[in-house]
Amino acid sequence: MGTTGLINTGWPTRAQFLANPTPPVGTDISGWYGIYCNGRIENLSLFKNKLIGSIPNEIGQLKSLKQLNFGNDYPGPQNLNNILSGIIPDSIIKLTDLIFLNLAWNEIGGNLPSNIDALSKLQYLNIAQNNLIGEIPNALYNLKELKSLNLSRNKLTGNISGNIGNLIEIVSLNLMSNKLTGIIPNELKSCKKIEELYLFQNQLNGTIPEIFY
Repeated sequence: MGTTGLINTGWPTRAQFLANPTPPVGTDISGWYGIYCNGRIENLSLFKNKLIGSIPNEIGQLKSLKQLNFGNDYPGPQNLNNILSGIIPDSIIKLTDLIFLNLAWNEIGGNLPSNIDALSKLQYLNIAQNNLIGEIPNALYNLKELKSLNLSRNKLTGNISGNIGNLIEIVSLNLMSNKLTGIIPNELKSCKKIEELYLFQNQLNGTIPEIFY
C-alpha cells in the first residue's frame, strides 16, 4: 500500500520507504498524519488520501487499533479518493479492539472474512462500493455491538440469514445493490432500533416486517 502524498505529514516519501521500509527503533510516529497514539496506535485514519495498492497483512500487528479508516465518501472530489484493491487480509481479525472500520468506495474484492465475529467490539462497518463477492458469512450476524452496517454496491450473493435478528443494536442497515436472493427474513423484526433500512436493487422476495411501517 502506498500514497501519492495528498496529506502525508511525517510519513516517509516513497523513495525513503523503499530504501528503509521499517522506521528506525525509537521513531516517534505520533505526529504522523492520520495516526493517534495512546502508548500504542489506536486510530489510523487515511480517509480520502489517494492511497493505492492493497491492505498489507501486517495490519494485524496493530492490535490496539480501535479505528481504521481507509474509506472514501460520495459524492465528493474523486481525484482525492483512495483506490485500494486486493482482498481484506485475513490478519484483520486480529484487531479485536476495533470499533470502527471504513473501507468504502475502493476496489477491494474477495470475500468477507468467515470469522469476522472475532471483531466482537465492532460498532461501525462500512465496505460499500467495492467488489466483494460470495455470501454474507453467518459470523457477521454475531457482531452484537454493531450499530451501522453498510455492504451496499458490491456483488454479494445468497440469502439474508434469519440470524440477522441477532443484530439487536443495529440502527442503520444497508445491503442495497447486491445480488442477494431469497426471502426477506421475518427475524428483522428483532432489530427494533433500526432507523435506516435499504434492501432494494437485489432479487429479494417477501415483505418488510410490519414493525418498520
